[in-house]
Amino acid sequence: MTVLSRKKKFILNTIASLINQLLLIISGFLLPSAMLSAYGSEVNGLVSSISQFLGFISFMQAGVGVVVQAALYKPLSSNNYQKVSQIYVSAQKFFRMIAIIFVAYTVLLAFVYPYFTDTPFTNQYIAFLVFAISINLFAQYYFGLTNSLLLQADQKAYVSLTFQSLSIILNVIVSLVLIYSGFTVLSVKLVSNILCLVSPIGVFLYVRKKYEINRRIKYSEEPIKQKWSGFSQHISAVIVDNTDVIILTLFSSLQNVSVYYVYYIVVNSLRVLLVSLTNGIQSLFGDMLARNEISKLSFIFSKFEIVFSYITTFLYTCTLCLIVNFVKVYTKSVNDVNYDVPVFAALITLAFALFCYRTIYYSLIKAAGHFKETQFGATLEAVLNVSISIIFVTHWGLVGVAIGTKSASL
Repeated sequence: MTVLSRKKKFILNTIASLINQLLLIISGFLLPSAMLSAYGSEVNGLVSSISQFLGFISFMQAGVGVVVQAALYKPLSSNNYQKVSQIYVSAQKFFRMIAIIFVAYTVLLAFVYPYFTDTPFTNQYIAFLVFAISINLFAQYYFGLTNSLLLQADQKAYVSLTFQSLSIILNVIVSLVLIYSGFTVLSVKLVSNILCLVSPIGVFLYVRKKYEINRRIKYSEEPIKQKWSGFSQHISAVIVDNTDVIILTLFSSLQNVSVYYVYYIVVNSLRVLLVSLTNGIQSLFGDMLARNEISKLSFIFSKFEIVFSYITTFLYTCTLCLIVNFVKVYTKSVNDVNYDVPVFAALITLAFALFCYRTIYYSLIKAAGHFKETQFGATLEAVLNVSISIIFVTHWGLVGVAIGTKSASL
């Protein structure tokens, strides 16, 4: 692989990632706003809560995804497709096992969830809503995730990102039409998640056509070394993304879940936008490490570190100043819950800013496969987030979970 082709891949990955994240941000603002207007805060909180509960199945990944990607860099750089096939098959077996467990988890959640929440919907309706929202996640684990990891490791993330962008556009257009046409939230989420299958199916077909993967290959020893070494970092990431909503669901109310989620849309949109800048650079780091280009890696990392820190500071400073007024405008047609919570807004903004400052360093850790060296810090972060949030949520509600999130990010 020439430096020029590697540079082109980096540019394509970065552009595709930015476009994808911008579409996600637009979708993240348009759809919840439409749902709030059409169905109210309680329904919006219900959908957000179910999505977060389903998202907790990603605990089962145990950090294997990032380890798989790190393991693929070297054989891909040397065109060792026997080793690539072994890693691919091992990863596919693991993620399909998760898909089967996910089915059982979804069935359990469908029957148990209604007993933890107070909603105007019947238990049967909520169960069907859980099943509808679970469709896309099941497809990702069953045949989407391994293929996406292969493309990312081969610096071709732009392929999977293109399919994702297409599914986002279809999802937004069809969902808005259904919402404003008076369809139920169940109908909207069912159609929405079926449309999201465009991405995993498209990536699956692309990999099947372009890569010489031997899906029946045998191996005498596990090809993915240190398969569980990313476990602590993965748990920490899952807790950051899911714990607050689940704690609010269990110890507060769906109205507070809705308020949290509206602010989360803003601060997390910035996070995914910033993370999109590192998607292309991570595979570039991995390729340089596989080729032992340490001096070149050090130079590029130092430059990117400075630029990334400046961008993060600028974006989250603006957010800190504007987020409350933005949410007031965003929810002006919603009168069932108070969305004016400046203390919570400041805390959650600062917490996510701190998470973003670490993103560039975590990208290098993942590229190098240095997971064991950072296990203690990741475990401590997860414990602090959960324990502090539970302690304070009963007294201060939204502010309590924000304190837990911010404390864990320090």
